[in-house]
Amino acid sequence: MWVLVMNIGTTLDERAVSFEFQPLKAGETFGRLTLHNSDLGYYPYELNLKATPALPEKPVHFQAVLGSGRSIFAKFTNYTRQKTEYYCREGSTSSPLRSGSATQAARPFLNPSRLQLVIPFKNVFYHPVTFSFIVENPAFSVRAMDSMRPKKINNITVYFEGNPSGSKTPITSKLIVACPPGEGSGETGLKWIYYLKGITP
Repeated sequence: MWVLVMNIGTTLDERAVSFEFQPLKAGETFGRLTLHNSDLGYYPYELNLKATPALPEKPVHFQAVLGSGRSIFAKFTNYTRQKTEYYCREGSTSSPLRSGSATQAARPFLNPSRLQLVIPFKNVFYHPVTFSFIVENPAFSVRAMDSMRPKKINNITVYFEGNPSGSKTPITSKLIVACPPGEGSGETGLKWIYYLKGITP
């Protein structure tokens, strides 16, 4: 039952009565709204309240390089009048590992002459994969790696031999890590591209 108290100014004065309905779950609810006047008595109103399922919230978009992660805060309102625990359930509508060919770029890496650089790389698949590693400039080299275990991070070791001309001009190149076709990534496979910049001291 809802009981509202309001003051009416003069005879034949008309006022609008409003109340707020905040349901906590979908369904139909019945109730009564009663207006009372000491001279005129009670004015009961039967209420038939219907709560429809909530509409989906705005989508939260994530964009991250395969093998990396990203955190985003999602805000929502607690409409109850007390402290309440909520449970979060995540559901994915598509798998990024089967989206075909994808090229991702990482930041440049600086390589001192004849020193090695270690790049962490994660096998994002649920099964072992033997990736291929290609560098476009012969001043850089990569040690071959065996099959990577699923969901594990491995270190890619890149070597820089210095500028072959003997000058101190920086050398740039790309390291391409490719997933062979048929490894759960579509016909063309996935590629990760790391931009390299070698500086001869």
